[in-house]
Amino acid sequence: MNIYEKLQHCRVDLQKSGIKKTGYNKFSDYAYFELEDFLPKTQELFLQSGLCGIVTFEKEFAMLTVT
Repeated sequence: MNIYEKLQHCRVDLQKSGIKKTGYNKFSDYAYFELEDFLPKTQELFLQSGLCGIVTFEKEFAMLTVT
């Protein structure tokens, strides 16, 4: 299985996991995912698939690099 197939399996499994949004914007009245909502499950799925996810942080965003 190549990296794209592994990543797609992880994406589907992550969708099926039922992760809840814990962030909330009171001003615009909407919920959103925070990094801590999905990162632990993502890392677990990557471990099972033999992938490595490295998170880097910038001023305005976070990036996940998968190898």
